[in-house]
Amino acid sequence: MKVACVGAGPAGLYISILLKLRDPGHEVTVIERHGPKLSSGWSLTLGADIMEKLYKADPETARVIERDQFRWRVGYVNIHGQRMANDGGVVICNMTRPRLVEILAGRARDLGVRFRYDEEVSSVSELADADLIVAADGVNSRVRKEIGSFGTEIIPAREKYIWLGTDRPFGALEFFFVETAAGWIWAAGYGVQSNSSTFLVHCPPQTWSGLGFDTMSVADSLDILREIFQEELAGYRLMGQANGENSAQWMSFRTVTNERWYDGNVVLMGDSAHATHFSIGLGTMMAIEDAIALADNLSRHNRIDMALQAYERQRQAELKPAQDSARLSSEWFANMPRYANLNPQAFAAALYARRSPLLAMFPPQLWYQLYRALNQVPLARQLAAGLYSARRAIGGRL
Repeated sequence: MKVACVGAGPAGLYISILLKLRDPGHEVTVIERHGPKLSSGWSLTLGADIMEKLYKADPETARVIERDQFRWRVGYVNIHGQRMANDGGVVICNMTRPRLVEILAGRARDLGVRFRYDEEVSSVSELADADLIVAADGVNSRVRKEIGSFGTEIIPAREKYIWLGTDRPFGALEFFFVETAAGWIWAAGYGVQSNSSTFLVHCPPQTWSGLGFDTMSVADSLDILREIFQEELAGYRLMGQANGENSAQWMSFRTVTNERWYDGNVVLMGDSAHATHFSIGLGTMMAIEDAIALADNLSRHNRIDMALQAYERQRQAELKPAQDSARLSSEWFANMPRYANLNPQAFAAALYARRSPLLAMFPPQLWYQLYRALNQVPLARQLAAGLYSARRAIGGRL
């Protein structure tokens, strides 16, 4: 089979690896509009579940990824001058995105995958000789737009965010909530290496415009953010993207869904198929799971159309709970000022419970009283756990 993967991110690279592992006779080519060293982004999140799947799919790649991870477990919420700790009982793993791309590209190249960098695919007609075209070219997928038959819906969030880095070595995830004269602004800082961390800043549109970010340069924005988060950065630098301080930009997150994931021999994967809010940290994990599912279905079915149909059905069903969680998480951050008057302990509890559909149904103070009652009374705690398990079992519809 001749396969063209458009996009050299984690999704496109990992499917190329798996296809060559399943059948070295496959002719797989990855086409990327940027150069091999221009992967942007400070970090991405991986979890224990995905590591198990990586070891099952390709132990050699998994060993290298696990070796280079930065791990943490206890997170912190900083608000109103207090720092609240939270141990979710799960080890979280971070890695720089450029490093993951480097690992996957090296493995793919060793397996015989061909690369065509600095090449823009302006039309799928250029790939007419491919048996399968994998559109792994991100939220703004040109392949998806050209075909236009996937039933794509893109919903932009009103809130603004900017993805930055710092050389302050955060040992875990730290949320910092700061009230300014223009309104609330917050940042999530988390380590990706021993000497660098992600620093993702997020705020409502009125804060963004009130602070003047809508009219100033990125360099000036960073100066203002360094001042706002002076105490939190503790004298360390705040930086733009790794390939240039001023290359970062303010953005509005766009949630992407598609009614259909394939058309003929063209199939969507990763952010081109689905993009869920960054506040749940599952984007890379879901892209890798897409690749595993597509490779499995291509191996299982003799016909490409049957494999793509099964892949679409499987992944759309599997993603439903995560998409529901992402929507609730995004809505919580959009309404963060609603919870700002809670005491720090109650605020932290609301932050970590943001994926619960019950949270928005009650006034914040009443919700916290109910939350404490459920967590302090053993029988109530068991009932809540049972309801949560039932909700997950039926895809998050409770």
